[in-house]
Amino acid sequence: LTVVTNSLDIAQELDGKEGITLIITGGSPRRRTRALIGSLTEATVSQMRIDKVFMGVSALDLTYGIMVPTLEEAETRKRIVKASNKIIILSDHSKFGKQSFAYVNPLQSIDILITDRGIPEETKVALERLGIEVRVV
Repeated sequence: LTVVTNSLDIAQELDGKEGITLIITGGSPRRRTRALIGSLTEATVSQMRIDKVFMGVSALDLTYGIMVPTLEEAETRKRIVKASNKIIILSDHSKFGKQSFAYVNPLQSIDILITDRGIPEETKVALERLGIEVRVV
């Protein structure tokens, strides 16, 4: 398994694990999330094809799509999505119906959404109508 990450925490967790080849994208750390973002991250990711991306988000809105707090983070995420074959979003129910500052992509770019039991039924149905596989765990 090859794992490409821009997360310092995930890199630390996976470092030295048997059977995992770890690639860290590089970039500038965002203090709050400890994610590497920016032009170096984007340049690294743009040279790859990623089978599956697992991505957390700040906000998911049926009208405005996937959003994050900063423009730089949004640009990094757009590059990651563009390099990926399958987009898997990890989000608890508190992110639904929320908006954040910077737009990443439309909801239709999501292949699978993994969330908790707090997702409102009407939101789950609306997402499934968009062709998104919703997994409640």
